[in-house]
Amino acid sequence: MTDLGVAAILAEYGLRATGPAVPLTGGEDNRNLRVAPDGPEVVLRAYRFSGPEKIRAELRLVAFLAEHGYPTSAPLRTRGGEVLVMAGSPVALFPLVPGAIPEAVTVPLAERVGELLAGLHLLTAGWADARIPTIDCRGVIDRALASRPDLDRDDRRLPRDLADAVVAGYDRNRALTAAERRLLPVALDLVGIVDAAGVLMWAAPELGLRRVDECRSWVAYLRNAGTRL
Repeated sequence: MTDLGVAAILAEYGLRATGPAVPLTGGEDNRNLRVAPDGPEVVLRAYRFSGPEKIRAELRLVAFLAEHGYPTSAPLRTRGGEVLVMAGSPVALFPLVPGAIPEAVTVPLAERVGELLAGLHLLTAGWADARIPTIDCRGVIDRALASRPDLDRDDRRLPRDLADAVVAGYDRNRALTAAERRLLPVALDLVGIVDAAGVLMWAAPELGLRRVDECRSWVAYLRNAGTRL
């Protein structure tokens, strides 16, 4: 994405860039640029694969969460009230939220993760939008197995105290039922391996991953393997 493209996109929001656009690491379905306009910094997100209606549905959900106090950034709107700008690919703009990735997950952080997940589930109970497709988990795993990425791996395990902390934090906001608690290890396995499969297939080359254990989703899956909560 050229500076000229960024300038044109920002103009749709009534903004003007005052410095270069800086690429941010990550993004499987999107690429992100940190931009300093004539105001608070923003993140420009250009989507790679998803279509405009699916993206609008996702942004509607994100805006709903932000409006109800969930700690996430709502998408900014253009001068015409749109959440997307079509610039070759769909583009959205978000306020920049500064922060840092912790060097290690502590018990308090793990508890906070559980609390946030429970809050997300409570806020979105009954939420449905046909524009957001259901992920074909089996298909993603099958395609990843067929692709056989040339990466080494090491097995790791999630410490029991952190696993317990996530569940404790979740329970404080929304108590797990007995059935949910029994199925929790299966659910965690499925989420971890499906997300890892997608990252290793589509994002590993661009992110410079050389080992499977550099993929955080894969590490989380392996750490959870055999854990019983």
